[in-house]
Amino acid sequence: ALFPRAWHDYQDPLPGLKLSCRQVSPVIPHNYRESSFPVSAFIWSVENIGLTDADVSLMFTFQNGTGGMNDSQGGHTNHPINEEAESSDIFGIALRHTHRHPKPLSPGQKLSEQSYYEDQLRFGIGAINS
Repeated sequence: ALFPRAWHDYQDPLPGLKLSCRQVSPVIPHNYRESSFPVSAFIWSVENIGLTDADVSLMFTFQNGTGGMNDSQGGHTNHPINEEAESSDIFGIALRHTHRHPKPLSPGQKLSEQSYYEDQLRFGIGAINS
């Protein structure tokens, strides 16, 4: 009942560490357009509950593709991004993905003659450099 919020606590993923990830996906009342954007924020907390110091790194992965046969056709590119913000820099990666769709067959057209159109999709992953 806390939608659009979610979280997960990782107790002892490694001895002496406690991780917590909070997620939020924006829902704006009476604004279907922006509320349906495929975005989310992940906020991580790392707590050392052990007796010794610990170096901890978090990694987020994201496939540039949809997981289908289209992925092997190429046309996907990734570019680093770095934006200056008021309190800290935002860095990340911009992913460009070419998604191919078959055009409907014309009457009498053979499947071997079918052509495709391409949707240029763009995704982005960013993090605040703190």
